[in-house]
Parts: sequence; structure tokens; C-alpha cells
Amino acid sequence: MTPATQPDVFEMLAAIDRDPSQDVIPTRRDYRDDIRRAVTLAAAEHRGLVHASWVRPHLPADIPPHLIGAVIAGLHTTGHLAPSNRAALPNGGPSGNAGKLSRVSRLVRAIEVQP
Repeated sequence: MTPATQPDVFEMLAAIDRDPSQDVIPTRRDYRDDIRRAVTLAAAEHRGLVHASWVRPHLPADIPPHLIGAVIAGLHTTGHLAPSNRAALPNGGPSGNAGKLSRVSRLVRAIEVQP
């Protein structure tokens, strides 16, 4: 029996891409875009400030909770968000970290997202 070869992997990936369900199943990229939009909306509602608990109401219910913090951390890294002088607030939400404190950030550079 011969081991799987690289062309087999590429054929499998091509078959997955041709699967019509791929058009309706959200990807992490889609989730990240949703979170970026929600961050922008939360900042507009809170005079430029952003916190995970203010972002959640603008998100679809099926977004994995850990992605919210990951995207917000990434926005700090890219210079879109900066720490604010506001006291940390509880995360809220459905995860086990609802009572854990997280920082309040300030939107300092507009976030471009696909419509």
C-alpha cells in the first residue's frame, strides 16, 4: 500500500472547494469580518471606546466566543485599537470567562471590512 501523495491532497481540497455547502457555511474569515464590523459599531455607540461586552450584541450567535478576544487582540497589534484609561470591565457573554475582566480599548484607526 502506498502512502497518500500530494496530488491526492490537492484533489481533495479542490473537491471541498467545489462543494456548494461551502457558500453557506461561515468561515473564520467571515467571522473575523463580522467581529471587525461589530467593533466599529460598538465604538460608534460608545464614543470611540470598545469592549468585548459591547461588541457581542452586534454579532451573530454562532461566532465562537474565543474569536472575539483574538480579533480584538489582533486589532491592537495592527494599531487599530489602543488601550484606554477606562477601568477594565467583565467580559460578560456565554463563556466561562464572563466574570473575567478585560480592558476597554479606544478605536484609533478606522477598520476596513468587506461589505
